[in-house]
Amino acid sequence: MSVLRVDISWLANSRNNSIIDFGLSKSAEETFEFWDKNYTIQRMIRIVRAYKPDIIIPTFLDVDGQHGHHRAVTKATIEAFDNSNDPEIFPDDDFGPWKISQIFLPAWSGGGGSYDDEEDPPKATHFIHVGNFNHIFGGTYNQIGEWSRSYHATQNIGKLAYEDKMDVPLHLLKGTYVDGDITGGLIPKNFLELSDIAINANGKKILKECHKLANDAIENFNKPEHLVSSLCKLKNLLDTKEPLVPENHSHRIILKQKQCSSAMVDCIALLPDLNFTHDIHYTGGSIEANLSIHKNENFKITDINHEIIAPFNTDLKFSNENKLASNRINYFYKGLINQKESYQDLYQEWHGIALEPNCVHAKLNFNVNDTSFSTNVMPKNNFAIIPDIIGSLENDKIINLIKGGKKSNDLTKLPIKFLIKKYSPGPAKLILNIPDNWVCSNTSFKLEDNHNFETTPFNSEIHIPSQISEGVEKLYITSENDKILGTSVFGYSHTGEISLEEKCELSILNLIAKI
Repeated sequence: MSVLRVDISWLANSRNNSIIDFGLSKSAEETFEFWDKNYTIQRMIRIVRAYKPDIIIPTFLDVDGQHGHHRAVTKATIEAFDNSNDPEIFPDDDFGPWKISQIFLPAWSGGGGSYDDEEDPPKATHFIHVGNFNHIFGGTYNQIGEWSRSYHATQNIGKLAYEDKMDVPLHLLKGTYVDGDITGGLIPKNFLELSDIAINANGKKILKECHKLANDAIENFNKPEHLVSSLCKLKNLLDTKEPLVPENHSHRIILKQKQCSSAMVDCIALLPDLNFTHDIHYTGGSIEANLSIHKNENFKITDINHEIIAPFNTDLKFSNENKLASNRINYFYKGLINQKESYQDLYQEWHGIALEPNCVHAKLNFNVNDTSFSTNVMPKNNFAIIPDIIGSLENDKIINLIKGGKKSNDLTKLPIKFLIKKYSPGPAKLILNIPDNWVCSNTSFKLEDNHNFETTPFNSEIHIPSQISEGVEKLYITSENDKILGTSVFGYSHTGEISLEEKCELSILNLIAKI
């Protein structure tokens, strides 16, 4: 997605969200039993109001034979089309109502592929040609789509596609029909059409000039000096202080400003990079970051300003500048994480350039030929802050068989072991929490100063009385009345290492054995 500059939003915004991949369901109704229908629609409407799309297209049909998750998303998409413009429905403090112009459904069947639609698709009203070869990306749009599908390895989809003439059929579900035009003649597709709704004559003139410059930039994308000139002229026009279009269309200008900056970053090969010195960040610990750029001597890059923006409490600030190579400048930041709460970048609402990121990122401002540009730089790997103390168990489930007829003073003895890791210097007192009527050989443990991030065992022995009820009891450790959590680590080549918090509890199932 990053290659194609596609903006992404997630319905789920936390690991514990109700909108999860819970397995196979056959209908939207089954899916909504897990996801919560109103909540799912609310999330979809929020995304629509944030991005302000003119056209929306769900990928799958809501028909029998199709995966229930897909069917639920299609239903939520249609609901969003109908209701995102109503200020009384799911009012949002961040985003106002937005009216979508067109909604299409796929006019192809899922039958015979990964799914087996039991109904014929709707009649095609429009066709999108995807056989054009894109010289920037190095493939036809159909080929690019197959590259994406090939990453779904466990679903056995994605295949080699040759340069073939191909059309994608769409069905206009709601909106204005114009033959051969998916916009219905309602949506400005470029600066020239946007000039028709300009706020005044001067705005119309500027937008027409923007249209010429944008086309010139596209036609000369492989001529850096020419492209720089066109982008600078275009950006200066877009930055005109006087409004060019009515307020309800201002997001179109803002997006073009961002896209213009993004194109300049590529044109001058700025190649910004943001990474963090430490592999592990913990509450109360230090944080160090490196923001670097390629200072291309072929272009006049001046007035470079930068900052790292973090959505958690930190005093991270710029420390010094150095060179990683003759033409790569590095800006070094350092500070402390000043909060007790953990943090995870993984479940941010959106990623891309249309909306400002709410995850850890750098803001980079620079001038080229006395024209200002700005870009956001994301870290390559997911950023996370884990608790200062974490725990784990070699065995987190034990079955305790209670023999019937035992006297009440009999005890079952079970050895247990928690594994504790502390990242910050200084000792800590740990308390093992057990049921009231249980006995423990050692319920407290002092964790000494540990500078090597080494794992320390917390050994104890639990004495369980025989006269107890069947059921599950959970044992856990606290430090300063806070539960010690564990972490699980996984990762892929495109995500890097990801740490997720999880419970660190020993579950003991007490069962009466009738012998």
